[in-house]
Parts: sequence; structure tokens; C-alpha cells
Amino acid sequence: MGKGYISRILASSFYNYKILGIDVNGEKLRSNLRIHRLINSDKHTDLTIEAPTNLPRQQISNNLMAVNALLDDRPSQLNNVIMSNLPFFSLGKPVGTMVQICIVGMNLCGDLSYKVVENMCSSVENVSYSIKAASLVPCCAHLLTTFPISKNLKRQFQDKPFTLSQRLVALDLCYYIQEHLPNVKPFLKEFCAKSANGGNNVMVQAILL
Repeated sequence: MGKGYISRILASSFYNYKILGIDVNGEKLRSNLRIHRLINSDKHTDLTIEAPTNLPRQQISNNLMAVNALLDDRPSQLNNVIMSNLPFFSLGKPVGTMVQICIVGMNLCGDLSYKVVENMCSSVENVSYSIKAASLVPCCAHLLTTFPISKNLKRQFQDKPFTLSQRLVALDLCYYIQEHLPNVKPFLKEFCAKSANGGNNVMVQAILL
């Protein structure tokens, strides 16, 4: 979730999406929610839902929920967080409505981009919700502890030198998604915001039908 700019925009009355923000920094999440409440105090009433015992307490401000959680090396972790928050996504919907989810990750630092993609690929067969799309921006390639993860790049770079970059990490993520979800055709998209190395940021986008 980071500083929460995109989360607050998408959760605003202009878009009115239900947003589940995940961050390991609990204080940052609380700060984001306080700002969101101030912006929307004249339009909405805050809600409260008790969290399951296996997750930290979740705080809700209108249609923005923050979860203090770490996406670790367990491929099921993202699925567990989503499943634990299905009541939030289902508020106001007819009983039995399939929850449709888009995963947005901006500035996924180091290994976090890989953990998100691995979790996403392991969660697409879930019958309680449907992941429809993903838009991911990796960053801090120098902090990666594992590269590459796709079979394609492992073959290409076997015993060969290479220069690690954000674009190369994004390409590795695309290959990994293709290998695990053959019907999905992810693609790379550059946008003008400058990355840490001075070049354009690279976004991985995927539409899951």
C-alpha cells in the first residue's frame, strides 16, 4: 500500500472501488486511513469488521481497508488475506455474487514483486473470488535475493553475465506468469515517472479472463 495515494484515489467517490491495502508497516497504514477519513468525512460513515484471529486487526474507512500483513514465501499468503476479507468485498452485493479482484502493486521493492506474482498464480483457481487483472511495477532490483525465477530467463542467462535492471525484472515476471498461466498474455508498459536508476518505470500488466 505504501503511502496510499493510488489506494485513496481508487477508493474515492469518483471510482468507488473497494480497496484492500496490504503493508507490513502498521503505522503507515493507520496514517493512510486517517487521511482517507478526513477526505471523506462528509460523505461516508466508517465501518468496523472484526478480523479473524490469524491476521492483525483490520481497520476500515468507508471502502478502504488496510491489513498489516507480510507477503512471505508461502504462495498461499495472498489467498489467505483475500479470503479473510471477502465479507468486506461482499458488502452491499447480492448473496452469492462472485467477487472480482484486480491486483495493483506500485513500487514492489526487491523480492516483493516475485512474491506477489507467485501468490497471484497460485490463487487464480479459487472458487470464492476471481482475479481479473494485475498491474505491477517492480523496483529496487539491487535488493533481489533471487533472480531469475522464470524458466525462460534461467535458460537465457545460464552461465552468462547480465546487467540487472527494472525492465529485466519486469520481463522475468512476464515470463513467469506465462509459464504458470498459459492463457494469460502479460505485457510490459513504460510510463514517464522516473525510476531509481533514472530511466522510465516499467509496468507489468496482465488480463486474466
